[in-house]
Amino acid sequence: MPTRYVCTNCQGTFIHHGGPPPVCENGLGPMAVVDPSTAPPTGCKKGKQRFLTSRFELACFVPSTARGKFDCSYNPRTGILDIVVRLCPTFGGSFFEKFKSDEKETISRNLIESVPVYWNGRCTFRCTRHGWTDIVVRPVFSVEFGGGNSHFKLIVSHEDELAKKNPHGRECRGFVSMNQVESPGATDRLELRDFQTREFNHNVGGLLTAGNDREFLENALRACGAEILTGPPTVPYANLPFGDSSTEASGLATVLRNFVTAANRQLPGSHPIPVLLKGFTKLSEPSLLGRRRAEAVEGVLRSANLKNPITVLPEVGSGKCAVELRIDRDFEASFALGQREFHYNVAAHEFGHMIGLPDEYENPDTGPKLIVKKNYSKLVARAKLLGPTFPSHTSSMMSDGMTTLNWHYVTVWEALGALTGEFLYLSEWAIHAPGA
Repeated sequence: MPTRYVCTNCQGTFIHHGGPPPVCENGLGPMAVVDPSTAPPTGCKKGKQRFLTSRFELACFVPSTARGKFDCSYNPRTGILDIVVRLCPTFGGSFFEKFKSDEKETISRNLIESVPVYWNGRCTFRCTRHGWTDIVVRPVFSVEFGGGNSHFKLIVSHEDELAKKNPHGRECRGFVSMNQVESPGATDRLELRDFQTREFNHNVGGLLTAGNDREFLENALRACGAEILTGPPTVPYANLPFGDSSTEASGLATVLRNFVTAANRQLPGSHPIPVLLKGFTKLSEPSLLGRRRAEAVEGVLRSANLKNPITVLPEVGSGKCAVELRIDRDFEASFALGQREFHYNVAAHEFGHMIGLPDEYENPDTGPKLIVKKNYSKLVARAKLLGPTFPSHTSSMMSDGMTTLNWHYVTVWEALGALTGEFLYLSEWAIHAPGA
């Protein structure tokens, strides 16, 4: 007579005809004998096959950061994890501010279209459990407009007239309130100017992020082991010595590779700030020798795969057998001069707040922002990632740039864990996205 067993972990039931007890697919729980007259056998209730035929949905998910709210649904058959933020819009910050119907339609469409452009296709979640590693999840982000069941109130107002006339001073920040942090269940609001749902040239952001990236490279230069000198006005440079009449750079390989290793740790999306090389000769040497020395240093940097562009300056200095290596400071100044543009979308940044992320350009020490920062840092550590530095002005989406990084997906990773917790531990999902 067959024996009926139940898995003490998944509560699935099995019929077995003689021999040792069966092994449940998930392999986690011992088997117990049960009354054979109970319900028909179910098989493993937490196994991979049942997982693949399930659907998972969760409304109004609030991350452990205490900020943000969104709906999430996951279909293992398609591999898609839908993340939806629903907004209830109000056009006009006051009774006297009016929007035409076509203005409302354009702003709404721009907002709906801008989020996927910046957030989709940059991250996957992969299952790490043995036998499940073929399961890959792709998050898909979207914004919808609704009514009473919305996650956030949206208030759109016209751009300030003074800011509109200053192309370098346009308002680069929206606002997402934080009432929910201290009053769970409260509905927060998103405030945007009309132009902030589309891309615009934000030169100040370019200046800040390029300055940060240049400083990162100069710190890499200071730490590489080369002799560091300072030229006017306080610009650090590496003095790389050569032998008399020599263009041999092999003796400089260690310090140059040290520099490349550190420099290449820049965040994805960092500016391509040039590394400048200037050759020098003694008065008794031909000037061509200075350029050959600079080209020899360039060769070492390229063989070490430096990501930044390298420029060998045409002019040659005199008075020493050396090459000077410095970081181009004119690059960041080009944003202030209007020679370069820095494309920015405020709505894409504010969307990060609506899924629970903090600003990285500030370092709060009190209030709701401190609560969110602490909770966020714990979540990043739980995901085993290196998070952002607070404060920092980088290419990161939640700082001053438009690049999404692996730590921007931790709240969605947490939501995936909540959705699939019946089958998998949160730690069995890994985030795959560019990062530090």
